[in-house]
Amino acid sequence: CTKCWRWGHTSGQCASYAEACPLCGGAHIETEHAKHALCCVSVGLKGGKVPDVCPDAHYYCPNCKVAGHGPSDKINCRFWKHNRDKEWIAKRRSEAES
Repeated sequence: CTKCWRWGHTSGQCASYAEACPLCGGAHIETEHAKHALCCVSVGLKGGKVPDVCPDAHYYCPNCKVAGHGPSDKINCRFWKHNRDKEWIAKRRSEAES
């Protein structure tokens, strides 16, 4: 789903009220990431320059529930690798949420 960036349904079936960021899964669109994501906002609050491109360590995947990659990462997201296996996705999602 390109609205909430979670696997198991399409954007037309998505029950999310708002779009999510493909970099961190946060409640903002990608172009607003540096303005809203805590990882980038905290840099600005400390007087530093907010990066134009968020470092990999700032990415967060709402599917895998880990930092280091975003939900649209075809190489590192284990959910992406199983994106056509609804049974695998359902099992792993319930494990991650428990």
